[in-house]
Amino acid sequence: MSTAEPTFNAARVRRANAAPVNRRGAYVVYWAQMSRRLASNHALDYAVNCARDLGKPLVVYEGLKLSYPWASARFHQFILEGMRDNHAEAARRGATYWSFVETPENPGRGLVRALCAKACLLVTDDYPQFIVPAQIAAVAAAVEVAVHAIDGNGIVPLAKLGPPTKAAAHLRPKIHKLFAEAWQNKADAEPDFAALPHEDLKPPFETWTPPEDLTGFVESLLADLWRDLDGAHSELLGALQFAGRPYGVSHGYGSHGHEALRLLPCDLGQGVVVHLGDGQTQIGGHVRIHDEGH
Repeated sequence: MSTAEPTFNAARVRRANAAPVNRRGAYVVYWAQMSRRLASNHALDYAVNCARDLGKPLVVYEGLKLSYPWASARFHQFILEGMRDNHAEAARRGATYWSFVETPENPGRGLVRALCAKACLLVTDDYPQFIVPAQIAAVAAAVEVAVHAIDGNGIVPLAKLGPPTKAAAHLRPKIHKLFAEAWQNKADAEPDFAALPHEDLKPPFETWTPPEDLTGFVESLLADLWRDLDGAHSELLGALQFAGRPYGVSHGYGSHGHEALRLLPCDLGQGVVVHLGDGQTQIGGHVRIHDEGH
């Protein structure tokens, strides 16, 4: 399939699975994981080109879960302010933009897979760190359509820089050599959404609408709980208050037999599990929190 991508930027494309493009699909999906913007975004450009070539609408999907590494109210606020701006920008420019924000009451599971059920293909950001590689691999293995991961990490595609270098002094000459060509192939400052087909598409889940009081919304979530819980779990046994809501804490064992704390919101019939001992996931000195449904 032609993607109208210049040869230079073709080096940005990585096919994450062997599944074919579903030409009978209803739309092309761009899943914004790292390059969370609607301009100057190589992955978005690729998705726009694919949608144009296939004669299909483009859906931009952006999500935010509670339990990413180092999650905090500050990070949540920063990301959600960007999502709020993207929501407004998409409306201004006529782009189909679906967003989802996990809450304790609505954890949301399998949303990207649900989007792929009717998609021609899934386009997403390729990024070599954080949770992105694992998320791409998991989705690519679970869906029946092509998943294309696009390197937008710099003005020069990483694939053109050769083997990893150990010093900036070794990397800079490689970038300098390719800079002029890269500048001629930089991402579009304002992709042309208006040139794409538009249809009245219905999302397969309830999308997020930015609230007027974004700070209050963040404070109502559990974001700081993820950050504050660490290995000193003995101090947490008992009851605690977070964001004005009572939580009961009990000690037990997780689904894989690992020692765990179960945090149960007293006003909800659900909870989360913090895996400890040999089963804990250490990230930056904190344990990662897994929703009970994972």
